[in-house]
Amino acid sequence: MFFILNNSKSGMIAQQQKLDIISNNMVNVNTHGYKKIDSSFSSLFYRDLNTNGIPTSENNALIGNGVKNTGVTRNKTQGSLQLTGQNTDVAIDGAGFFKITDANGEVAYTRSGALNVDIFGRLTDKDGNLIEVSYNEGINPANTGLTNTNVVIDKNGFVSTSDGKEIGRINLYDTVGGGSLISKGDNKFVPIDENVIMFQVEANFYQGHLEMSNVDVGEEMSDMILAQRAYQMASKGVTTADEMWSMLNNIR
Repeated sequence: MFFILNNSKSGMIAQQQKLDIISNNMVNVNTHGYKKIDSSFSSLFYRDLNTNGIPTSENNALIGNGVKNTGVTRNKTQGSLQLTGQNTDVAIDGAGFFKITDANGEVAYTRSGALNVDIFGRLTDKDGNLIEVSYNEGINPANTGLTNTNVVIDKNGFVSTSDGKEIGRINLYDTVGGGSLISKGDNKFVPIDENVIMFQVEANFYQGHLEMSNVDVGEEMSDMILAQRAYQMASKGVTTADEMWSMLNNIR
């Protein structure tokens, strides 16, 4: 009965974690640039069905010791592009993240392309964090001449004013693997540790568009139902073990 309880407990914990992940994905279904989280599970160590007095062989049955969450990964598949018509909106079509720096010098990465131009003519995100741009020679980052109405961003990420003044190019960064970045909140990500290497990548930019999240509501609903049923089955194991214990305690 101890094994029933342990197996059921691990199953309930794993499915609760799965439901939490699904809930997070569903909440962010309308968050621009959001990348859904996928979780994976594996069985805990198996043990032989080997009891004293029972003949054994090389083909003894194996009993699982439960299940565990082996980690979460960020699904990097492309989200659909939504036309907004806003001059400062820009969607990334391909790999990569905008590199942003806050007022304290802390760096993070985001796919959200809802940008802005500050009073110095610098590209920022919606929270005022600076977007990394490689400025052309002779451009003063503190006085670029950009405004929310005259900024032009071409397909390759080159930034200019509507009258043709070339400012620079937006840099994009990526890393290997879906688990190399962790969420910092507010659709911002940071490397999971100091060993993660961020490298520049190429992608297409679409001004006047925003990338939608890559969450498939139908798929998440289906996964939620399966996780709920699995949780119920695991909890039934706890109930069954409790009933068996009660029967044993009542034997006189």
